[in-house]
Amino acid sequence: MRKADIYTAVIFILYSVIGFFYIIPTQIQYAIPPEEVTNAVFLPTFFPTSAVVTFGLVSAMFLFGALRRSEAGGQVISGKRALLQVGAVFVLCYVYVESLAYFGFLVSTPVFLAILVTSMGTRDWRYVAAMSLLFPIVVNYFFWFAFKLALPEGSLFS
Repeated sequence: MRKADIYTAVIFILYSVIGFFYIIPTQIQYAIPPEEVTNAVFLPTFFPTSAVVTFGLVSAMFLFGALRRSEAGGQVISGKRALLQVGAVFVLCYVYVESLAYFGFLVSTPVFLAILVTSMGTRDWRYVAAMSLLFPIVVNYFFWFAFKLALPEGSLFS
């Protein structure tokens, strides 16, 4: 049994419970009152709830696997370079989330993806450009046409 895996799984399960019972009910706004939604349209809570429930189930399986495991295997991040990369990705993700409020999804996401894909070792500019430009456009239109949800547009352009 590995204690770090058990602690991690328990933290993930707690996050799922908090997300399910507190974050989703208090933070999601309805554009259409829930009583007026037809069966053809998902409520705005459907996908976040699905994601949190799936995350909770995977965390429970992780906890079960950690409790059954007897040896203490696994990889420990110990090198300075690896820790620096993890920290840089964390800071990059934070800056990306903050930039969504100002620049919106369609401006922030290509920049974020280009930096992230390049920092992970991909140097082929054709792949980086295609991934960075096509993915946000496809996701934006998918959310708009399939779910009738607008992704953040940013306050800078309004």
